[in-house]
Amino acid sequence: MSENKSLLIRMDKIGDLILSLGVDQHPELASREVHWLVPSFTQFILQASQPKRKFRAFDKAFSWKNFFELVRYLKSESFSEAVFFQGEKWILFALWWARIPVRVGAKSSLWSLLFLNKAIKQKRSQVQMSEFAYNQKLLEQGLSLSEVNLLEPTQLKASVELQRDYLSKEYYVIHAGMGGSALNWSQEKYYSVIESLVGKNKLVVLTGTEADRPLIQKILDKIEEVKLPNVYIEVGKLSGSELLVVLEKAKAVLAPSTGVLHLAASLGAFSLGLYPPIRVQSIKRWGAYGQKVLNMAPAVDCPEVFHCRGEACQYYPCMESIAPEKVLGEMLND
Repeated sequence: MSENKSLLIRMDKIGDLILSLGVDQHPELASREVHWLVPSFTQFILQASQPKRKFRAFDKAFSWKNFFELVRYLKSESFSEAVFFQGEKWILFALWWARIPVRVGAKSSLWSLLFLNKAIKQKRSQVQMSEFAYNQKLLEQGLSLSEVNLLEPTQLKASVELQRDYLSKEYYVIHAGMGGSALNWSQEKYYSVIESLVGKNKLVVLTGTEADRPLIQKILDKIEEVKLPNVYIEVGKLSGSELLVVLEKAKAVLAPSTGVLHLAASLGAFSLGLYPPIRVQSIKRWGAYGQKVLNMAPAVDCPEVFHCRGEACQYYPCMESIAPEKVLGEMLND
């Protein structure tokens, strides 16, 4: 068994992975051989990561077949330690079954108490720091590393060829869909920004997955209804690697609190994120992290911790208080 072989595990969403990857640049990990375990649908991120990383993409859905395949992988690599940032709980069982000597993770459930031997207490719902900082602290405390200043954000570089006419021109990306883990701006507000950009003779690229389509259908319908020119619809048309190309070359990217925003930030594109003021959904916890990032939220003192109270709240709907004119000005650097 190698005494300096580490496995870092983040088996959930794109944004969560982006807000974890950079922690492996801790200077005291330079003497270790570091590997990542990530869900299969995120492997394009590891392929684009800078520096290049060793990783294994894996199906996170539980089955006994997947369980024993993971155990075989863990044993074959002879890891001396594993840090579990987040993922399906059965992966903790696999770490224990494979007898990895040091098993680190957050003390958050009975599973962590049963299968981790270094469970670190972190009250993330109190939002005392960012998700990236929480992950760095978990790594440092779990592996007994020195506490250092906040590490540099994750960096990506697009690496595939994509043929699109607009790529050779100046264009703006609007990504209005999301998975629903946080409040979003209305479709009408996003459309207002698109319309204004077109009115200033700017090219707009609208991105999204097929799963996003119902969430942005009003935008798509309005674009079709008025025959809005200079708008390129890429909804459901791009692979993960191709999306990176589109984001990297954009003049600016507008998106809510979702993975695409974090991808854009890691690619070095100017990234404008729209966030709710709810504590666990806030900029302080989930704000995009990068060199050219602007995160915006309603200017209200939200009393909520986990969920919006809707019409029972005096500030509802606060997301609509973010003015399209303000967003447009920031995107154009006016």
